[in-house]
Amino acid sequence: MQLCACLPAGRNATNNKRANLQIANNMRIQYLIIILGISLIASGCVKQTAEVSNTDSEQPVVNSQESMTEENSKTIEQKSKNLEEVDTSDPSMDEASWQTYRNEDLGVEFKLPKDWEQRNQQISNRIEFKKGGINQPEGTELLDGAIFSINLMQSVTSLEEGVIKATEDILNDGDNFTKEELHFKQEDVSVGGESAAMLVYKGTYGSEVIDFVLTRTIILEHNEEVLNIYCFSSGANKEAYMQVINEIISTFKFIEN
Repeated sequence: MQLCACLPAGRNATNNKRANLQIANNMRIQYLIIILGISLIASGCVKQTAEVSNTDSEQPVVNSQESMTEENSKTIEQKSKNLEEVDTSDPSMDEASWQTYRNEDLGVEFKLPKDWEQRNQQISNRIEFKKGGINQPEGTELLDGAIFSINLMQSVTSLEEGVIKATEDILNDGDNFTKEELHFKQEDVSVGGESAAMLVYKGTYGSEVIDFVLTRTIILEHNEEVLNIYCFSSGANKEAYMQVINEIISTFKFIEN
């Protein structure tokens, strides 16, 4: 009788042990599933972060200086276009009202309108006159007006040498340009009774070629001295201003000291 009473108790203990083992196994499986899920999620986040990092690193590198120069050039060009829409000035061509300018140091004389302002008078080997149009903004680049200047080229002894030096300066102004980019051309002209070379080319601003200005450089030799005559005009009346400059040059003559 006692033996029969003990048998069910042993079986119950065995069954309980098996149940506990099953529960423990189930918990291990669930734990492994959770660990695996966390690993997959973490792996996906790392991959996404790496893709974002790679995308950022693949962005093109922009030269800030070139970007600023191009933006400034576009801004100046837009300002010029805005001036053209409202500019109604007409440079005077009445030479009877012009003044005569004479420079003993350079040995030259010419006529020009009275309202052209002389600049840099303290420099003995340079003459410069500027005309600002009615729409020229204060404190900015010359967007409406003209400049006429004469420089004595130092250490240059011939017309040919002067042309080479001036051409190099033009092509290297702000950046390295080609003659094709600047539509560069050379013409034979006569100034003050002397043979001269006129260099015609597009203006530049930094690394940009601009179309809203006109530029000319004339190289002239006289008595073993070489002069550089610079002509610049901009704005709605750039053609008219350049015509005034041409008239100024037509009155140019050398004086003997």
